[in-house]
Parts: sequence; C-alpha cells; structure tokens
Amino acid sequence: MLRGYPFTLVLAVTIVFLAALSVVRKANSLVRRWQDAHVPVIVKPGGYDRVVADLETVLDDAGLDTRREPAPSVLSIPPRLLDAVAGKALGDLVPDRLMQLKGAGLDILVYPSDIAIQGTKERVARARAAIAAKLVESPAYLTASAESEKIEDRLTALAREDEATAMSRLAELDGEIARLPVPFEEWETVYRQRLQVERNILARELRRGEPTATEGLAATPETRRRLPVVDWAIGLVSAALLALDVGLLLARWRKLHRD
Repeated sequence: MLRGYPFTLVLAVTIVFLAALSVVRKANSLVRRWQDAHVPVIVKPGGYDRVVADLETVLDDAGLDTRREPAPSVLSIPPRLLDAVAGKALGDLVPDRLMQLKGAGLDILVYPSDIAIQGTKERVARARAAIAAKLVESPAYLTASAESEKIEDRLTALAREDEATAMSRLAELDGEIARLPVPFEEWETVYRQRLQVERNILARELRRGEPTATEGLAATPETRRRLPVVDWAIGLVSAALLALDVGLLLARWRKLHRD
C-alpha cells in the first residue's frame, strides 16, 4: 500500500512526460510534412523483444526496410522509474530499454502499450496495414478487454495446432466470437485476427502440397471414370455440329451453282 503513493507520483510525471513527447513528435512531423499513426497494443509480460523483432520482420516483408536501434536514453527513464517504484508489481511488463525501427521516410517507436508510427503518407499507410494484418502471432494483445484477450490467446494457440485440429476448433470458436460482449472496434479486431489465423492455416496446407477439397474430389476413382465420358460426349456433340455446318455450306454452294 505504501508503494502506491510514490508510484502514483511517478505515474503522473510519466503521463506529463509522454504528453510533452507527443507534442515534440508532432512538431517534428509537421516540420518534415510527415503523418502520425498509432496501433494500440498491450505487450505480454516478457514479450517486448519478440514484438520488436516481429515488427521488424513484418515491415521488411512489406518492403519497408528498417533497422532496429535503441530509442533515445531519455525515453527509457520513465519506465525505469515505474519499475523501480513498483517493485515486483510490474514484473516483465517494463522493458529495460525502449526500441525504435527506422527506415527511409519512416520512424516507429515501440512502447509496451502503443506502436507510434511517423513517416510519409505512403509509408505510414503501408506500415500500419502490415502491422495490423500480420502481427497476430506476436506476444501482444491488440484489444484491451479481458473477454477479447482470452479469445486472442486461444487464436494464438490455434495458430500452432495442426491444420485439421485448428480448423475444427476455429468453427467452435466462431460462436463465442459472435457473442463477445465488447465494443464493436474490439470485436472487429478479434474477428480479423480469426480470419488471419484461418488464412495462415490454409497457406500452410498449400505450401505442403496437400490436396484441397476440390482436388480430392477430382482424384476419386468415380470422378476419374466420369470425366472421360463427359469429354467423349462433348467431343461427339462438337463433331456433329461441325459436320452439320459443313453440310449446310455444301448444300448452299450447290444451290448457288444450279441457279
């Protein structure tokens, strides 16, 4: 309980500091004619370094070459103060050092609860889309309510299951997602993650060369017997139409010559 008083003071100072930092970053954007965007996240305990690494991979895959480097030392002071005052309360939530990703026309600062993006209009749009679309399996929540975070945990676990099991459990999870009592924005985020997990599972199947449902149907003995019959029927009808067309042309040619 006694820790609560200094923690509240440090937290207030941190909020003022971050507000001032946001003003500085906004002024920097205006000078460069850049845009700002934010992707809210809640990094799971001990997952900060993995999230930064995943972000770098996601951005590189999107054609936005970035380099990882420590953020200015001054930015790490508030988290360290909070960690020092809170003792074991924060656990692994506070990283030892904040990191940023920098590239041509792009500057991304990774907080434990926010991804702050600065850059040109095109690069900010591409970075935000890549992060929202491909950060599903990273150790970070994209929603804030306990109900939706439980669904996110289950989706992350499903992404590591084998294809048959994952697809079966996804179907079971759909009913829970439909009844999720959260704001629409959070529901939409969870549903998008569900679709992305399904897409990743199907992509794994294609990479392994497993037959799809259509290919499996085409490979059955009954289908193989049926396909030649259909081909022969189409061929005979086409030949009959061609013969009829030739006969009509000959009849017309003879009539013209008699006249």
